[in-house]
Amino acid sequence: MSDSDSRAFFLDCDPGIDDALALAYLLARRTPIVGVGSVAGNVDARRGAANARRLLRLFGRLDIPVSVGLEAPGDDHADDANSSFHGRNGLGGVSLPSGPDDVGESTTPDTLRRLARTYGDRLHIIATGPLTNLAHVLAKEPDFGRRVGGMTVMGGAFSVPGNVTPWAEANIASDPAAAAHVVQSDWSRLTFVPIDLTYTHLLNREDQAAVRDLDRPELETLCRIVDFYYDAYQERFRGQHIPLHDPLAAAIAVEDARVVAATRGEVTVRVEHGERRGQTTASPDADGRVTIVSAVDRPCAQILVDTFTSSRQR
Repeated sequence: MSDSDSRAFFLDCDPGIDDALALAYLLARRTPIVGVGSVAGNVDARRGAANARRLLRLFGRLDIPVSVGLEAPGDDHADDANSSFHGRNGLGGVSLPSGPDDVGESTTPDTLRRLARTYGDRLHIIATGPLTNLAHVLAKEPDFGRRVGGMTVMGGAFSVPGNVTPWAEANIASDPAAAAHVVQSDWSRLTFVPIDLTYTHLLNREDQAAVRDLDRPELETLCRIVDFYYDAYQERFRGQHIPLHDPLAAAIAVEDARVVAATRGEVTVRVEHGERRGQTTASPDADGRVTIVSAVDRPCAQILVDTFTSSRQR
């Protein structure tokens, strides 16, 4: 494992099939996760928290607290559209082990503020959903980004078309105002992992079969969840590959995928209503606030298969 494990990680997510895969990967490598928070995106925030709790139960990690985050503002949450990619329950229609879907009493923004006080610059946030929670935190504590160690965001489309409109990526499009607030704030480190990169990191059916062949019930269930994703990407990848959006962001955050090419600069998010709402553009600047990753040292699929395989041997 990398020296990143001296840090404390918080996963702000909207589970979501690729969120589920990212969480399972983080658990398999025994990442020190101090909390999981939900946000409206692939599913509404309350369902997202329940999905996170059920995934933690599946992997025997009910010691990790879960908090409910904020719903999307106005009509930005497009649940019907997202269900075609993630299923009505967000997890490809797969039912996970039953039990109480208990969550913490504080909201995800409150939890983030508390964890920042507890861990300071050891805290690193992995944001694999819309940035609604983070914008809310920054509105109340503008220095939050400077007090934590940093944040890795799965989001944005800079040199490729968006995946929900020709201009916008889904996480940014769900709450453009929140994303704009985040990129305009000061951070000790703010890293974006856009679909420009994640669409080049694919999991194929042979990779998935290697995970399924490990013959572990929790991984078999995870593979059944992922099966739905292949059907969702039938048109783009003919049902043979799926993009590893959130797992790649997680792998970069914990330094299993090492960045070999990136651009430093300022990011602008279009917030005006219209067809280009949610569009992200980058202006290179050596002193800019945001690092946009464009290449890593190895395929994310290899990282996932290797991690799930080695976790069996521990």
